[in-house]
Amino acid sequence: MTDPLALEPVLAPAERGRLPFNDADRDHDERLELFEAHVVDGGKVEATDWMPDEYRTGVLRFVEMHANTELMGVLPEREWLIRAPTLRRKLALTAKVQDEVGHAQLLYRVAEDLGKPRDAMIEDLLAGRTKFHNVFHYPTRTWADIGIIAWLVDAAAIVAQQALRDSSYAPYARTMRKICWESVHIMHGRDVVVTMVNGTAEQRAMVKRHSTGGGGR
Repeated sequence: MTDPLALEPVLAPAERGRLPFNDADRDHDERLELFEAHVVDGGKVEATDWMPDEYRTGVLRFVEMHANTELMGVLPEREWLIRAPTLRRKLALTAKVQDEVGHAQLLYRVAEDLGKPRDAMIEDLLAGRTKFHNVFHYPTRTWADIGIIAWLVDAAAIVAQQALRDSSYAPYARTMRKICWESVHIMHGRDVVVTMVNGTAEQRAMVKRHSTGGGGR
């Protein structure tokens, strides 16, 4: 017979209440022990489940930082939307920017369910009280920077984020399975870089400056 817990998150909230750590009649220490055992055994946690404050806070901070990174990752590219060398490049970059903003929206929704309003997250980001990935603190001085970001930075992010698809917090894991499909970003970036290294001497110099640390990174 199939274990009903194997059907998560298909079970309705009332059914999920049968998970032992969701039993409000148990004391905190017992619920914590059961919760930790559930997670260690590969179990998933839904937003409607009971969870210890430390777990909730840790997941919230991580997801909020990830959402901030997706949103702030747009900033180095926004000025190139009108400076892209061709209409095709402009359309490709516009699609990429739209994609990143969409990822931020998904992640902020996940974070909101953990108890922090989106307005508060944006305020903390603007005030510098929360963080985002430091790679997006640097300027994009040339079109080569845009190609490198899409090809190598996004590829590195996907590799690093693969494990997050198996996060114990189920809403985040499901969102990451959507976000990790960024092959279009990588192909766009690779095409930009390959075109430039096969282009003019000035274009090759732009790529070379970036790859040797002279492009602002």
